[in-house]
Amino acid sequence: MLKRESTKYLFWLTISFLVAGAVGGYLPRNSNVFEPLYLSHIAIISLLTFAWSRSHAIESGVASNRRYSAFAALFPPLGVPVYFFRFFGLKQGVLKVLKAAVFFVILGIVYLLPYVILQTRHA
Repeated sequence: MLKRESTKYLFWLTISFLVAGAVGGYLPRNSNVFEPLYLSHIAIISLLTFAWSRSHAIESGVASNRRYSAFAALFPPLGVPVYFFRFFGLKQGVLKVLKAAVFFVILGIVYLLPYVILQTRHA
C-alpha cells in the first residue's frame, strides 16, 4: 500500500494525531495527564518529522544534511518550508509547501474529530 518510505512516516504521523485526539478527548478536561500527553506527542512528531525529512531527501536524490532535518523536526512550520525551498527551488518549493499546508490541515482535522466526539460524551 505505502511504497515510499517517506509516505510511511506521514502515515504514522497521521496515526499519532488520531491517537492523541482520541486520548485527549477521552480524558477529563481538568486531567493532569494533558501536559505529559502533549509533550510525548511533540516528541513523536519531532522524531517522525526528522525521519520523514531524511527519507524524503534520499528518495528525491537531494544532498540534504542532518541540520535541515533537525530544523524541520524541531520547528516544522518553518523548518519544512526551508527544506523544500533550499533543495527544490522556488517553483517546486511553493508547490511542496502548499501540499504540506494541506497535510497540516488534515492533521488538525484528524486530531479534532475524535477529540470533539469523545469530549461531547463526557459533557
